[in-house]
Amino acid sequence: MSLEDQSTTVEVASALIADDDEYFRIALRNILADRLGIPNIVETESFDEAIECLSISQGTDLALFDLAMPGMNTRSNIRTVRETFPGARVVVVSASCERNDVLRCLEAGAHGYVHKGIGPRGLTAALRQVCDGTVFVPQFLPELEPLGENQGLPRASQNAGEGDTLQRFTPRQREVLQLLVEGHSNKGIARQLDLSESAVKFHLSALFRHFGATNRVEAATHGAKLLAEVSDRNL
Repeated sequence: MSLEDQSTTVEVASALIADDDEYFRIALRNILADRLGIPNIVETESFDEAIECLSISQGTDLALFDLAMPGMNTRSNIRTVRETFPGARVVVVSASCERNDVLRCLEAGAHGYVHKGIGPRGLTAALRQVCDGTVFVPQFLPELEPLGENQGLPRASQNAGEGDTLQRFTPRQREVLQLLVEGHSNKGIARQLDLSESAVKFHLSALFRHFGATNRVEAATHGAKLLAEVSDRNL
């Protein structure tokens, strides 16, 4: 099943696979290289590693994310990827058949949601449709309805307090938050964590979205409060 996208067909010359399952990465690489003819393919095992690769290359045409890999824990991560790397077609390739998982990814801006169980032929067809300018929706989702305010969120986050919010950040985002609270600049954070400044900007955007902040001061204020509460709780 597919939906028309406003974007035009793109010539895919580079792709990124972000999945912690080595065997599935091999299968996806073969599909991308042999069946879709994509010459440049990068593989990563976590969301944070994928963001660093996207930030360095700045020219990835297709990015495939496993929904269950480390760091891929909120739909805001997908939305921030779409906003930060507008030239990349973002596809979630997941073993989940949950309707809420599909909808939250599509509402966050993913160009497609592909189930891992559809086999090589199905995967090839789905990814080809995405590259041809359509949004791919799995056949087990017959209708698209908007989610309620709390639907489609990870169960642990539906009644989350501040401490739970910190757990929803990726490990890299937590490191960036700590340095932001300490007053480091983007360049300083990049130097401390051995990241590109583009990757730092991405993680800061994700933090801003989490806190509903519009600038560094607001984000640092929220972050300092959160870190203090977590520290007090651990005493």
